Amino acid sequence: MPHPIISQNSAITALMNMSFKNTANALAELLDNSIDATGGDIELICHEISIMKKQKKMEQIVEIAVFDDGKGMDPDLLEMCLGVGDGTHLKPELREKFGRFGLGLSMSSMTQARLVEIYSWQGGVENTHYVKLDVNAVQSGAQKELIVEKKSFPDKYKNIVQKIQDSGTLVIWSNLSNPTWARGESTLKNAASIIGSMYRDFLREKSLIIRMVNITSNNQMSEFMCKPNDPLYLTENSQTPAPWDDKAMFELMSKDDYPIKFNGKIYTVKIKSSFALKEARMGDSSGNKAHGQHAKNNMGISLLREGREINLVTTLCSASDPTERWWGLEVNIPHELDDLFEITPDKSNYRALESAMISSVRRSGKKSEKEDLDMFDEDDGRTQIFKLVDKLQLTIDELRKRVKKAAGSKTGGGKKRGLIPPEKPATEKTKDRPEGKSDKPEKEIPLSERLEFYIEHLIEKGYTPEDAKELASFLEEEELKYSTTVKDMATPDFFLTEEVKGFLEVTLNINHKAWSLLELVVRDDEIETMSQEELRIRAYKTVTGIKLILYAWARLRDESKQEDRKKLDQYRTQWAIIAEDFFPDE
Repeated sequence: MPHPIISQNSAITALMNMSFKNTANALAELLDNSIDATGGDIELICHEISIMKKQKKMEQIVEIAVFDDGKGMDPDLLEMCLGVGDGTHLKPELREKFGRFGLGLSMSSMTQARLVEIYSWQGGVENTHYVKLDVNAVQSGAQKELIVEKKSFPDKYKNIVQKIQDSGTLVIWSNLSNPTWARGESTLKNAASIIGSMYRDFLREKSLIIRMVNITSNNQMSEFMCKPNDPLYLTENSQTPAPWDDKAMFELMSKDDYPIKFNGKIYTVKIKSSFALKEARMGDSSGNKAHGQHAKNNMGISLLREGREINLVTTLCSASDPTERWWGLEVNIPHELDDLFEITPDKSNYRALESAMISSVRRSGKKSEKEDLDMFDEDDGRTQIFKLVDKLQLTIDELRKRVKKAAGSKTGGGKKRGLIPPEKPATEKTKDRPEGKSDKPEKEIPLSERLEFYIEHLIEKGYTPEDAKELASFLEEEELKYSTTVKDMATPDFFLTEEVKGFLEVTLNINHKAWSLLELVVRDDEIETMSQEELRIRAYKTVTGIKLILYAWARLRDESKQEDRKKLDQYRTQWAIIAEDFFPDE
């Protein structure tokens, strides 16, 4: 007897074990179908029953339904919709649709439920047809094919859905096998966050409306509308916590059209970046506030396919750096590049792009990177993907520089802290020291004129007018001579000093590796508002940075000639004497 190529029982078991991140991602496959069917109004409905668990009465989810007002399915399409590998969007010319492999509805459903029922109608709800997939029956051999029959729209849902149109579809999952969240309420809350991010553009433009409904065991109904969850935080009326729920928390930084050549044609990948507004990222421990924690959860690069998010990746991000939450990056890829970027069957990732990102991280700073690219032709897909990743890395580098500049714009805020700023003893001790180059302008030029010049100096350095005035005001109020600023320098120097109309300025190079370890130097006004964990990380980095700088000095002296060592020792001793003088007695 011939052996079948595919065992029905084994195939069903394998599909049930296909990996979706969670129930919300599986539901997204149903939402994709609804949107493909031009459904603008979608309702996501959960049912709960009461159970006893650990001698306590609890609600538990038992059924999930997705209702849409799309164009519906005729009996022929309804018959194939639960089949594996069947679909209307398999041809290349139809791939602008969200459907792709003909696996979405059946695969996602079987990972979550052992009974899938579909009601669909065209030309009035009285023309409703019905099909089901009973996984248990399939495995036992009782169900061998999908049979479409005419059946009335279920009474149970007539009083739940808001309005039944002339066409539409209702998909019901029951006998749930693997729900991520135990309750309907928690399922909807978590699904709203994930789905709100996936379809944020559609929700923002009101081309898609999603109503979330939960029915408890005693038929109590609660509902809410799904709002956009925008990782770039450019959306008003979003899921972002107050006070940013009704206004954008970030500002647009860049929009680029990046060309990709594939199969002899040029396609455009759209790249968009954003950066947090000053009011959002500054203040008393903003990272620990609700909006800061929300931004932390949305940290990463948002990958979109035709405007629909498929993944939020952190491969090129530094998860341990709390400032990474203050920028956003979005990459929108057209459907024609699915094969080049190797989209996964569940539309949850681009395998080739992720691989290139991982490779880029591993090869960062190594000479072999260019040699690897030179092995491929200019039009080779791998070359173009690597170059796209390089473009993304450059964009991230610019965003990080902006974060560093923003961190460097702090004033020092000694009066707010109730502590003496380090600039104070340095200023006081300078009065008793021999005259330096910077002392003459301080005596000859009025303070107001010097401050005005210093503000212009800071603006030329890259500071915003607001931050420049804030720093100048701090120097004036505290009567200070010294200040610490930051700049992106195209030199190997870790720091430079400069006399600016009587002020002595130390500028740290944010492009030097030491900066990442000594950032706390210009964030000292935030010390009291930092969380214990953030302060612990910053303190450790600062200690590490100071040690490495001292070790670098030791190595410099060790590599120097004998006559140069004597000069270095002389300068080190003179520097130490001034430092001893500057340090306060207590």
